[in-house]
Formats: sequence, structure tokens, C-alpha cells
Amino acid sequence: MPALPRVSTPVALAVWVAAAALSYLVVCQPFDPAPPPAACGLVPGGLLVQLVPDPDTEAVPGEDQSRLTGCVWNSGTDGAPNDGNLRISVERFGPSSFRTPSTEAQDAFGGRKRFHSQGTDRVVDVTGLGRYAYAVLPDRRDDPDDVEVQVLAVQDGDMVEVTYHVKPSTEPLALAAAVTAARTVLAQL
Repeated sequence: MPALPRVSTPVALAVWVAAAALSYLVVCQPFDPAPPPAACGLVPGGLLVQLVPDPDTEAVPGEDQSRLTGCVWNSGTDGAPNDGNLRISVERFGPSSFRTPSTEAQDAFGGRKRFHSQGTDRVVDVTGLGRYAYAVLPDRRDDPDDVEVQVLAVQDGDMVEVTYHVKPSTEPLALAAAVTAARTVLAQL
């Protein structure tokens, strides 16, 4: 067997440093992900009119529109038999240092879940929605027919937040509606 050529230590070190720097540039450098789609276009009209009768639409600009988009639909008829309000936000995460967008989104999701768990509202896990999801259900209501639920879900590097307020309704119906809206939004990301 022929002997391998000897490489000097400085040359080997230079090759190793160059390879490490290149792998850092390729793998670890943050990049700007594509911005999330406009939230106002993520809920189909048929579903929207079921949740919010005669909706008025208002885009909600995020502080960082390259990462966050939101929309609010209000029932155009205050005090109508089915008075409703639907708010949706989509936040898209990018990588940072040695962390993937999915890890960033999951950490933000976990922080919000811990925050919501500290209050008096009930926090329940929602299965079958994104990678992780939970709902926030108010603990006390003055009017039992006036219901507001909040659903947060994370999938890959995206986090979706849906808040649904409806009167009259029941908690299970409002929760099912909010989960349906969140599922519809996640399917389009």
C-alpha cells in the first residue's frame, strides 16, 4: 500500500477553518423567509359569512409586515341575532443562529401557552391541528350566550392565532368554528 502524502499542520488547519466557515455560511446564517400571505385572503367567503354575518373587513398591519399579517372581520350589523367578530394573525419565523424556523415558531408558541396558562382562563390542547395547538377559553362570562375563544396553532415556521367572538353561541360551537378557521388558514400556508 502506498504511503499517503503528508500535509503540513498549517495547511490542514487552513482547510479545516475554510470548511467550517463555509458550512456556517450555508447552514447557520439567518435568511429572510418569504412573508406570510395577507391574512384577509386566507378565509374563504363561504366560511366567513357563516362565522361573521355581513362582514366588514379590516387588514391589520403588523409591526414587521415581512413576518406578521392580520385581519379582522366584524359583523356589519351590531346587535343582530348573530353578532360576530373574527380576528386572524399569521406570524412567520425565520432561522436564527443555529435554530430552524420551526424551532423558533415552537418556542414562541410555548411562551404564549405559558403566558395564557398563568391567568384564570382555561387552556386546553387541540389535537389534529398543526403540529401543536391550544385554545384559550374564558373562565368567567357575564352573559352565557356571549362567547369568545382563542386558538393558537403552529406548523413548520408559521404560527396562526384565531380569536372568535360570537353572540349568541355556546363554547363548543365557538371553539369548533375557531378551529375550523385555523385549520383553513394553516392549509394555505
